[in-house]
This record gives sequence, C-alpha cells and structure tokens, in this order.
Amino acid sequence: MQPYLEMNAVRYSQIINQSRHLFFKQYLVQPVTDAYELSRLLYQSPLVVLAHNGGADPVFIYANQRAQDLWGYSWEEFLGLPSRLSAAPDQQKDRNRFLAEVAEHGYSSEYSGIRVDKSGRSFRIENVALWNLSDEKTGLKGQAACFNCWTYL
Repeated sequence: MQPYLEMNAVRYSQIINQSRHLFFKQYLVQPVTDAYELSRLLYQSPLVVLAHNGGADPVFIYANQRAQDLWGYSWEEFLGLPSRLSAAPDQQKDRNRFLAEVAEHGYSSEYSGIRVDKSGRSFRIENVALWNLSDEKTGLKGQAACFNCWTYL
C-alpha cells in the first residue's frame, strides 16, 4: 500500500493543507473533494513537506516523498523519528529558536538553516515556511514546513 493511502496520512494531508491556507492564504495543493486524491497530490508534490507533532520532543508525523528522498529515510523510518535529528547537534540552537518563533506567532517564512540527512551529509535549506498545525477534531497540535530550495554542503 502506498503511504499516502494510510488513514493518518490522509488526515494529516488535509490538516497540513488547511493550516497552510489559514496562515499564508494559499494551499500547498488545491483542495479536491476526494481526500485520498489530496493526500496523493501532497505526497507527490515537488515541494518538500514535513510535519511533526507538538510533544516535548516532537516526532515526525508526516514526510512526503520529496522529504524522504532529501533526508534518505523511508516513510516508516521518518514517522516517529524525533524531528531534532533532522539537524546536526551544532544547529539545534538555531532550529529551536525558529520553532519557538513559529509557536508564538503561528507561522514564519524565509527561514534558512543547515540540516543533516540519514547518512550525516549536511545541506542548507532556504526559503522555508513553517506554520502551526491545530485540529480540534483530532486534537492534533504540531508544526508543518515546506520548501523547495536546498544545497548540499
């Protein structure tokens, strides 16, 4: 089964897309009536799209195919991975500052920072948009990010 067909992926795709529209007045993918189709479109988007939950040590709850390709993790490896592991230890302070800024203001854009893939290779991400996720029906709290610009270092 394709990852985007899993119920959580379908649900999170809708929440990510709606929350993006709430803060930026634009969707990542145009809404469609079929929730599975929206999930497929987001999963196959040319943008890197990630989301983590709102725990004390947030874990990834969503990573589309482009994110999986960039970081080198499979769907199964990404889900449940602490999101702090997406950045090298010396980059944690910058990452935490950015996450706190978004938690307070709801969203931010134009972020740049250094990240590290599964093999330890560093890359710079640029023009990152990050926004809060909140869904009263599921009780989900967290943050989502998207970008399409990176350079390997």
